[in-house]
Amino acid sequence: MSPDGLHRVSGDGGPEARHSIDTRVPEPPRGVVQVLSEAALLLPHLAVLLARLMRDPQVSHRRKLLVGIAAVYVASPVDVIRDMIPVVGRFDDVIVVAFAIHHLLTGVPAPVRAEYWPGSEDALDLVQAVVAWGAEMVPSPIHRTMGA
Repeated sequence: MSPDGLHRVSGDGGPEARHSIDTRVPEPPRGVVQVLSEAALLLPHLAVLLARLMRDPQVSHRRKLLVGIAAVYVASPVDVIRDMIPVVGRFDDVIVVAFAIHHLLTGVPAPVRAEYWPGSEDALDLVQAVVAWGAEMVPSPIHRTMGA
């Protein structure tokens, strides 16, 4: 052991090499109440994020336009797949919204997304993963057309 209290070890186990020690203290596990409150706030936090991004002059108008078109599509009575068909009828709306949000988020640097997101980092990661999954359902030609 060295004078600073660290064990120094070489690649072959000898005392010459140094390995850094992670001195960060892990965050304590979140309680059930905290996890449930984060889950309940996902949609309001997403609305805040989208509103902030839509007002940001650095976000391209094309990406903002796609979000607007998606909102109109979801609100309109015209659908690619009829809403009267159980489950499947609502699925196209979810995919369109996920694709539009994913397209908007990928056009914004990660630090800006983090700055505008009012919730926890874990919750933002979850939202990004879900919309990325939904965006994967969109056919490749549409991705290429949108530049996504």
